Amino acid sequence: MSYVIQDHDAGQQLIKDLFGPRVRSLLNTAVGKGYELAIQTKENTNYLNYNKGRGNDILPHLKNYSVEFSIIKYIENGLLPYDFEIKYNSKRTARYFVLFDAHRKIELCVNQVNRKEKIGRPAYYRKQRIESFNSYFTFSENDNTKVITDKPIYFELNHGYQSITPDFVVLGIPSKQGKWLDKVEISREINHIPLNGGIKTTIEEVKDFNFEELQEYIEESERNG
Repeated sequence: MSYVIQDHDAGQQLIKDLFGPRVRSLLNTAVGKGYELAIQTKENTNYLNYNKGRGNDILPHLKNYSVEFSIIKYIENGLLPYDFEIKYNSKRTARYFVLFDAHRKIELCVNQVNRKEKIGRPAYYRKQRIESFNSYFTFSENDNTKVITDKPIYFELNHGYQSITPDFVVLGIPSKQGKWLDKVEISREINHIPLNGGIKTTIEEVKDFNFEELQEYIEESERNG
């Protein structure tokens, strides 16, 4: 499998080809549900409400875990066609929530960032993936043909930030320069599923979120680093 990239616009087209409308809608919905779960967890945890400073400090961490938990539920319910892994650096001081397609041709790292223009913060894991990908994926207006060979393609799904609902959810290709090569702001797309007879403007949702399971996921994540 290879992809031919002809110009900058083709990077966005590649994203849309590999992550179709339904998948982009579901990813956006799952992130939004994660924020909802994080807010509900904060509001229903007494010691976080008694100390507003503590609650606000921990909310970004709750969002990370809740978004992960939400995406996992969408996967387990058969809505998102991915597997997932939690990866760590060698000192276990950083963790990475990563999605894979069935053939391990796509690798998608989920990050919380403070601006939609930003990619995930510098880290060894991300640097290795970006350098591996960018070594054979480059854009140049002087050369019309760029070939992506048969290697896992690295993407990021970034969301943020200090808000009740996500201010943005961006799916894109990061570069070695710390910027996007190209991106799609999926939170600005209309959530829809193309059907044979037309378009369905509402997206499937996972209804049976269990707060005890979420609490267990957060506690386990904290124990593992």
